[in-house]
Order: sequence, then C-alpha cells, then structure tokens
Amino acid sequence: MDAFLIKKDDALLDYWTPGKLDLAEVTSYFQKNYRVENLFEQGRHITGILHEEDETYFLKLATSPGISILTQNEAEWNKSVSTQASKTDTITIPHVYEAGYFQKKFFYYISEYLQGELLCSHTDTRNQSALLPEFENIVQAAELVTTFSFVPSESNLYAKSENHTSYFKDRALRWLNGIPEQIRSDYRVTELTGVVDSGAGSLDKRTRHGDFTPWHMMKLGGGKLGLIDGEHALPHGVEYYDIAYFIQRVFVVLQNPDVAKQMVVLLLSKGYDKEKLRTVLAARGVGGYLDVSLSGPEADFSLANEFQNFVKTL
Repeated sequence: MDAFLIKKDDALLDYWTPGKLDLAEVTSYFQKNYRVENLFEQGRHITGILHEEDETYFLKLATSPGISILTQNEAEWNKSVSTQASKTDTITIPHVYEAGYFQKKFFYYISEYLQGELLCSHTDTRNQSALLPEFENIVQAAELVTTFSFVPSESNLYAKSENHTSYFKDRALRWLNGIPEQIRSDYRVTELTGVVDSGAGSLDKRTRHGDFTPWHMMKLGGGKLGLIDGEHALPHGVEYYDIAYFIQRVFVVLQNPDVAKQMVVLLLSKGYDKEKLRTVLAARGVGGYLDVSLSGPEADFSLANEFQNFVKTL
C-alpha cells in the first residue's frame, strides 16, 4: 500500500508489514556481548531486555528492511533529543548506546531501559477519565517536543528534509488513497481532506514525535513522563500534530469520545487555535479511517465516523 512505502535505491520498501526472524539466531547474536533476559516478537519488531554487568538495556530490532528505516529514524531521534529532554522536568527520552544491523539488513538499537507504568495500553478500552488528571503534563510534553532540535543524518530516508505544509497534505492524501473506495464514498472521507487542504497553509513548522499516545508514555519518578517509540519523529512536522494524534487515539482506539472531547475543550481553554486544531484533527481522522480499514473485513467504522462528525462541528 502506497501509504506505507518508502523508496530506497530505486526499490519501494514496505515499513508496515512485519517480517519473521529466528529468535534463537537473534539471541545467539546478542549473547556475544550481553546476557539476554527476554526477547519478544511484537509485530514489526523484536524487543528485549539485555544485561551487561550491573547495567540493564532495552533492545529494539526491526524485522524487515522497510521497518529498519523507521527504526533507524527512532534511534536518531533518541540520540538527538535525549540530552535535550534530560535538561527538563517534563520528559525523559531513552539514550541510545549502540546501533547497527543484524544480518546486515535489520536495523537495531540498544538504549537506556526506562522503568515505569504506561499511562495505559492500546488495548485498554475501560473508562479513560484517569488520563484527564495527567493531561496538563501530557500537553506540556507535547509542547516541549516541538522545541527540540532534531537533525537526521543524510542516510535517514524517513526524516529527510521536506516542506512541512506539503508533507502534511501529502500524508493525508496518501492515507485517503489507502482507504477502500467504497468506504471513502460511504463516509464522505474527502470532507476531511477538504478541511486539511483549506487549513494546512496556516500551520507552522514544528518538531514532532509522531506517535504520541498513552501507550508510548510512562510515569517515571519525580513526576516526569517517559516518552518512547519515536519511529515517526520528524523535524518538519506541523504544530499541534502530537496532541491531536493523542486525542484521536483516545477517541477511536481507546474508544472514549467523551474524554477526548473534554481534552479538546481543555486545549481551547488554554488558547489553542480552534481552526488549526481542527485542521490537524481532520488529518488524523483520515488516518483513523485507514487504520480501521486495515483491521479486516469486519472493520467497524462507527467511531471513526463519530470522530469525523466531531471534527466537522468544531
């Protein structure tokens, strides 16, 4: 699918579909320098805990060449911003100690291991009102991310320099084109891309994390939030992207529209620009339809449609 393809050396690589690696071979490779506690197959990656003397580390290994591109981007993001984050009282981003390639084509990195409780898992669809007391810290974290300097390497294909407005509109269009035509028609998804097209020009360029969700944040000591999984980090994001992404995920993935709507009210009370927020939420609404369409033939679009109607009435 075009929405999840990236070009490398004249080949198009898929960074969505997981590959399959032999856990025994992976274990043997890393046992040369570390004590391997656990390895887990987590869809697009193999993750695990490594030990070296008294130190504990986190391992993340891509399972395909396409996914490797995003894993490299995450490692570069962590390297760029972990020191910047450490100077704040708001967030911690894991420091990367080692990076390389397994079997010369599967990118991995080894980082600081953060110990803390996730704000919630992506499968936890219980009442998420507990997120509301944390929302002020979450907003502060999102705003802080926009101030970070993220300078990708020249070999980083995902985060290569682009015009932020063009990139934002292009992504929404690619998500739209990935949605089955009947769904696009039945739910009039192009109304959302119309909002994106008309409002994108007003959005300023900002650094983004790109996957800013409750299940990528954990409570750490001292009131700080640990922020992980920056695969989709960009130096050329648009303002409000991360916090809009968070709200859309609470609405649709955690299935809690009421809490998500309260979050929007809180943002507006803080002086957030309604039209700018509406524009970014509209883009995320398109992405939400694509996410649901990928869930299979029994996909339920009711929450995606409810989110779209909410955005349109803002």
